[in-house]
Amino acid sequence: MSEVARSPWECLLLNQGNWQGSFCQLSATGELLEKTKSETRLEAINQEQTMRQTVRLFYDYGLKERVLEYSSLARSVLFLPDGSFSQGSTQFSPVGEFGAELGLINPERRRRLRAVPIYQQAELQKITLIPEFLAENTEFERLDLELLLGKWAGHTITQFADWRSPITTTSMLELERLDSNRLRQKLTLIEQENTKVIESIAAIALHGLEFENTRVLFLVDGGTLACPRQIKTQTAFSLELGWLWSLGHRQRLRRNYDQTGAWISLSLTTETKIP
Repeated sequence: MSEVARSPWECLLLNQGNWQGSFCQLSATGELLEKTKSETRLEAINQEQTMRQTVRLFYDYGLKERVLEYSSLARSVLFLPDGSFSQGSTQFSPVGEFGAELGLINPERRRRLRAVPIYQQAELQKITLIPEFLAENTEFERLDLELLLGKWAGHTITQFADWRSPITTTSMLELERLDSNRLRQKLTLIEQENTKVIESIAAIALHGLEFENTRVLFLVDGGTLACPRQIKTQTAFSLELGWLWSLGHRQRLRRNYDQTGAWISLSLTTETKIP
């Protein structure tokens, strides 16, 4: 997907449509707790100067509807050139609730995938997952680990919360199954002439992977969610939504926080599998 120069508002406009799907409530380990049919309509009005957002949730006892209209974007929101976005907490606190929404969009497939990890007292408590489509109704299957194994060449664009100029980097991600219970991950990051290599081992769990302090959950519609099981003070961290939107093509959207707990940037990595 090309990095066309667009304003944040123009990026929001790429999300217009009547998105049908479901709000899925998951436990911190990925078990489905509740599923509610949903419809989210995003419609630009007033010569595309205002966005009207209508969210309908279809419960057994009836319809719940909420309508919002807005003509500007909050500082807690960032959009990327393809329409992907994130909104949520700008400062982590170990007291109370903390969380953020991550949203990926694929116009060619007429699909979106959104996830909201929620923390209480710095512990991951639950996840809201929202798979959506514009086309005909489609069943959403949980991701299979085998589809992720191999080498992935990536290109990343990072936009900053303080509106500094975006930066781009390249990467190579290698995922190798060691045995039935373990996986090795090797990530090579290349920024200008600097190269950084990060290697780690994960335990293969029922619904994903367990790294030292990061849980990767396999979701429906080719999705993954990678986030800390517990957010530690004075430690940088990120919340990441991944999406295998076709065989051999994947995206990963990360909301990044620094060691003080402040939100600093949003990164979108587009990856292609190397045969």
